[in-house]
Amino acid sequence: MSFSNPNLKKNARHCDTRSIAHTKAAFTLENDNSRSESTALALPAATHLDPDQMLTTDETAALLCIQPNTLAKWRSGKGGLGPKFVSVGRAIRYRRADIRAYLEENTVSNNAEARTLRANRY
Repeated sequence: MSFSNPNLKKNARHCDTRSIAHTKAAFTLENDNSRSESTALALPAATHLDPDQMLTTDETAALLCIQPNTLAKWRSGKGGLGPKFVSVGRAIRYRRADIRAYLEENTVSNNAEARTLRANRY
């Protein structure tokens, strides 16, 4: 299976700092004034990221550095875990904007906030 971006790793267990930097950069819309130097290096030149771009389960899992099975478990659970997804026939797709929203909703600054977030899910 090939990814639209060759920098994304198929096996998310082997995420390294390059793929994590790419993940952060993947959600930065093109704005050279606000982009940090490290993020600018992670993105190819003249990249425009469409927030409505549809990603496969494998691409989304690689972007989040998790296993595709984790996304499948999150989809089947009742707790509303994981990013929103679109069902196109039998295919599952994730909008880039929904992945970004999921990351923003789950960003915390300390362990107490993380515990509160987890407690409110169930």
